[in-house]
Amino acid sequence: SREVPSVFGKVAHRMRQRRRARVVLATNNDVVAASWKTANLPVSYATFDFVSVLPVEPMTDARNVLGLPADVRLLVMFGAAHQLKAPEVVWGAFSDDSPAPAPAEWRLLVAGELGTKYLDWCTATGAVSSRVVCRSGVASLDERRAYYSAADATVISYQPDNPMDSGSITDAVSYGIPIIASDRCRTGQRVEELQLGPTFDVSSMASFSDALQRVPRALTSEVVQTAQAAMSPERRARAHLEAFGVMSEEEVS
Repeated sequence: SREVPSVFGKVAHRMRQRRRARVVLATNNDVVAASWKTANLPVSYATFDFVSVLPVEPMTDARNVLGLPADVRLLVMFGAAHQLKAPEVVWGAFSDDSPAPAPAEWRLLVAGELGTKYLDWCTATGAVSSRVVCRSGVASLDERRAYYSAADATVISYQPDNPMDSGSITDAVSYGIPIIASDRCRTGQRVEELQLGPTFDVSSMASFSDALQRVPRALTSEVVQTAQAAMSPERRARAHLEAFGVMSEEEVS
């Protein structure tokens, strides 16, 4: 959060005075780090990714469990609903009266808090879609596993210039599935860097539908392995240790 310095500034000062402790404020992006540094606190700063992949066991019968057809390509949109996300362009492309419809072979599964927001959006706009399956509310771990096991790809759509991490990108990398992401944000940049899938302009329904046509059938094993290594828990642990000066990079590895 950009407000961390104001919240913890006095705490950091007391820790340094009483315990001679070294205090490090860590963030996942340079934008927040720069805003923190203007507070001139008696602390050090570190920038590294927080999220990491997890070991997973895909469900082989996920489509049957969810009651979804096996002969369509399934795009999953899952996660929390907040103001930094911009899902409406995706929902609009899957509406029956869309001016720039998503390719016919695709179906969209909207789940989690975003599922609840999708239902509210449909009520507000009058939108109808025969190609969207909605599972609203908080998802259990088993439901989450089923969603990603059934998916052919996942979509992550953020407002431009959003500097924050996405848990959905690590979910997708954990399961080895392609990602279609909005550009001009941190997540889109990571998707491009790791070659995980195409990106689109969040202000353009046509851009999203065009990008969806370019989603690969599968990621290569090399791409998956590279992405999983970049987001491994071991790499995150090394970053934390290096931030506190516990070990040099050579000692940690």
